Amino acid sequence: MKAARPRRPVPEQLSRREREIMHAVFALANRASAEDIRVRLVDPPSYSAVRAMLVRLEAKGHLRHTEEAGRYIYQATTSPASAKRAALSIISASSSKGRAISYSPRCCGKSHGPTRNSIN
Repeated sequence: MKAARPRRPVPEQLSRREREIMHAVFALANRASAEDIRVRLVDPPSYSAVRAMLVRLEAKGHLRHTEEAGRYIYQATTSPASAKRAALSIISASSSKGRAISYSPRCCGKSHGPTRNSIN
């Protein structure tokens, strides 16, 4: 009987704040304390709220932690490159389902927003 493989994290299950936390971890060379992460967030929540979100991200399989000098140091369970590939595949999948909106570039003097025919 084969051993069960660990559950692979699913990026589309992340909230906006969770994605922001993951970006902060990657920006901090994939080693960060809760306070290191908190100061990088836009309109940062309390330290306790950040810790709660880090626990949630660990439960979802996106982060793990080690203890160093009494502090938890968080690391992503995937590399930044594989996280980028996963994000691109989600964008690609949603655009192939007709969810993408095409914008005309401003520099060409065209419309600044979506065209009537570009919204599916």
